[in-house]
Amino acid sequence: MSLMYADDECNECIHYVKPVSNSNSWRCAFCLIAESAICFDGETTLWDRYELCCGHEVHERCYRTWAKKVGMVGCPHCGTLDKVEDHLFCEVCDVFGHKMTTNCVVQRSKFELMKQAAEAKTERAKYVPFSLLK
Repeated sequence: MSLMYADDECNECIHYVKPVSNSNSWRCAFCLIAESAICFDGETTLWDRYELCCGHEVHERCYRTWAKKVGMVGCPHCGTLDKVEDHLFCEVCDVFGHKMTTNCVVQRSKFELMKQAAEAKTERAKYVPFSLLK
């Protein structure tokens, strides 16, 4: 999808939503268009979509246009939210309701290190005799 957006679209509203994959059938909470997953190469989809903090899912274009029109973020069904730090989505820890903090980065780093250590241990097990791994 192009990084250029029309004048009728909000640019900062993206910080208040969670990007989600198009793996399932769903209906946009804004335009109410129901669609099934349309994949071209298993990863790329026809429509990008977001999850709002209330759980509704929307098309990117629908959300950006609506947020620009009302001058707020949120959901047309559940209500609008002010653009404040308490309503931001943290991409590091995948939680709504706060701005990314040092704690989020530390927690994500710990998770990544533990994951890498487990992968390294699995990889070593392929080449080191079992008796040496104890």
